[in-house]
Amino acid sequence: MASSSSRQRYGIIILGNSGVGKSFLANILLGSEAFDHRAAARSVTTETEFEEIKMGNANYAIFNIPGLIEADQQCIERNKREIDKAFVERPTSLILYVFGSQNGRIRDEDVVAFNALNKAYPLKIESLVLIVNGAPKKRLGDYEGEVIVLLKELIQVPCQSLCVLDMIDENNQSERKKLKNQLLQAIVERTPRDHIKKQDLELQREEVRKAKEEIKALQADFQNKLQMHENQIKKQQRMYDKKFDEIRNQNELMQVLIENQRKGQEKRDNEYKEAIQRANELTVKLRAEVQAEQKARQQAEQRVKEQTDQRAMEQAEQKATEQAKQRAREQTGQRAREQVQRASKSISSIMEKLFSEIVFARRSSGITKFEKATSVVRRIYLRGRATDGSSFLR
Repeated sequence: MASSSSRQRYGIIILGNSGVGKSFLANILLGSEAFDHRAAARSVTTETEFEEIKMGNANYAIFNIPGLIEADQQCIERNKREIDKAFVERPTSLILYVFGSQNGRIRDEDVVAFNALNKAYPLKIESLVLIVNGAPKKRLGDYEGEVIVLLKELIQVPCQSLCVLDMIDENNQSERKKLKNQLLQAIVERTPRDHIKKQDLELQREEVRKAKEEIKALQADFQNKLQMHENQIKKQQRMYDKKFDEIRNQNELMQVLIENQRKGQEKRDNEYKEAIQRANELTVKLRAEVQAEQKARQQAEQRVKEQTDQRAMEQAEQKATEQAKQRAREQTGQRAREQVQRASKSISSIMEKLFSEIVFARRSSGITKFEKATSVVRRIYLRGRATDGSSFLR
């Protein structure tokens, strides 16, 4: 895609006198009310202005320019300067010259203005569109042919591209769309060309008056000799009708193509919506499956955790039991030792008593028996002392 900086920059310069509908036609092309246009006693547009639009791979500046001829010479001089601004801004342009229509008749002052402009800025035929705006819808069948032949007589320029626009209801969108299609069809057949200023616009009020009289006389002469031009008018009308039919057929074909494209786009949109719907349903299903899987995993992890905790508890209980048993054994051993110690002390006391009795027996018995008894008791006593009394207890 070409960038905005690499796009070709052209102009669509709409020329004509005040009141012929230049601003209105510019707005029709733009598709918006960018320029002020209304019925007024004086010209509404007094300064050159333009709006950019993109057409194909090019940028076009659509110019809204003041009309040339006015009653005040100062206004004419101002309008000359404003017109020149457009040609300086975009010298490579398409030129749309608008003739006003008074009950179907070409206005004399519009012919005068065209001839003055064409003399100052020689207009290239391949970039020129002649427009008759506001033609009555009810007109003779050879109206366009007559206009073509008449303009050849009045402006001395081949009329290769003529666009006759019906007077329309500005609030009727269907008529506005039809008007725009006519303008676009005429524009796309033309090629932008360089328009270099050859001389200043020479237009004084007195010159305008004389030129209008000359044009009026030419128009009157043309009407008087209309019979002589009849064959040429019919030929031009046939050519115009043929071209118009071709354009209409192209427009109808274009409408069919657009309708087919619309239906195709509608079908693609529906398929896209269905695909999105299926994708959403699949997403919901997958999300549910993922959530179920996550829940199952969490439950499994919970069970593992519970089992781990159970084993840990069992191990803790087992360890506590073993520790308790160990403490019990230690306590039992301690108690046993204490009991042995107490038994040893008791034995010692008994032995002491026994020795006392032995001593007494010695005194009262023979020495031999006494020594034997003493030896036995001593061995028993010494054995018990050596083992803290345990062997003795056994």
